Amino acid sequence: MPAELGQLSHLQQLELANNNLATLPKELGQLTNLSRLNVTMNRLESLPTEVGKLAKLKELDLSANALKGLPESIGGLKGLQQLHLSQNKLTGLPQSIGGLTKLEGMVANGNPLTSLPTSIGELQSLKGLSLEGAKLASLPKEMGQLTKLEGLNLNENPLQSLPAQLGDMTSLKDLHLRGNQLGKLPSEIGKLANLEKLDLWGNQLTNLPEQLGDLSNLKDLNLCGNKLSTLPASIGKLKNLKELDLWNNAITSLPQGMDKLTNLQGLKLQTDKLPLKELDSFRQQLLSTQVRAPF
Repeated sequence: MPAELGQLSHLQQLELANNNLATLPKELGQLTNLSRLNVTMNRLESLPTEVGKLAKLKELDLSANALKGLPESIGGLKGLQQLHLSQNKLTGLPQSIGGLTKLEGMVANGNPLTSLPTSIGELQSLKGLSLEGAKLASLPKEMGQLTKLEGLNLNENPLQSLPAQLGDMTSLKDLHLRGNQLGKLPSEIGKLANLEKLDLWGNQLTNLPEQLGDLSNLKDLNLCGNKLSTLPASIGKLKNLKELDLWNNAITSLPQGMDKLTNLQGLKLQTDKLPLKELDSFRQQLLSTQVRAPF
C-alpha cells in the first residue's frame, strides 16, 4: 500500500478485501473522513496505531486475517458502530475497547480468545455480540452492564459457569450457549423477561433452576444433549413456548402442568426411560395442545 494513500483526505469508504496485504501504512490514520474500512481476507498480523485516529469510522471489517492483537489506540474510534473480527488469531481484546461507546455490533467468531476485558461492560450501545468458537472458560461479571444487548452468541466455548450478573442483561432476546460445558444455570437467568430463544444444546446440565419458568416471553428452548433426568415444575409457566427440544437426555419423569404449554407446537423427547403410566398420562395432557411429538 502506498503512503500517498493518506492524501485522500475526503475519502469516505475504502475497500481492500482479498488483496494479499501483509501491512497497512501508518498514513491510513490521515483519512479522517473515512466511515467504512474493509480489509477482510488479507494477511494482516497487526494494525498501525494510527488507525485510532479514524474518529468518523462507523464500520471496520478485519475478518479473515492473521491478527494476533489489536492496538490500544482502537479505543479512539469513537464513532464506530460495527466491528468485524472473525477468523483471526486474537487471544484477547484491549482494555481500551470500552471506549467504543457507540458500538452496536461486534462479531469475533473463530478466535482463540481466552478472556474478555472488564471494560466490555462499558459498551453501552451494544445490541449484538457474537464470540462463537473461542476458548472462553468464564465471563467477566461486567457483562451484566450490557443492558441494551439483544443477541448474545457464545456457542462452542468451554464455559463451565455463567455469572449471576447475566440476569441484568434485561434486553436480551436471543441467548446461544450450545456446545459449552455448563453444569448448571444461575437462578438469575429468570430475570431475562424479554428472552425469546435459549439454546443450551450439548452442555452438561443435570438440573434447571425453578426461575426458568419466569421467562414469560420464551418461545424456543433447546436442551438437547444434556444430562437432565427431570424438569422444574415451573416449566408449565412458559405460556409462549412453541418449541421444546429435550432429545438425548435421561428424562425419567415429567412435571405436572405440561398441558399448560398451550402454545407448544414442537416437542422432541425420548420416552424410553419414562414409566408407562406416566407416559400415558403425558399423552393425554398433549391431546389438549397442538404439539408435534415423535411418539
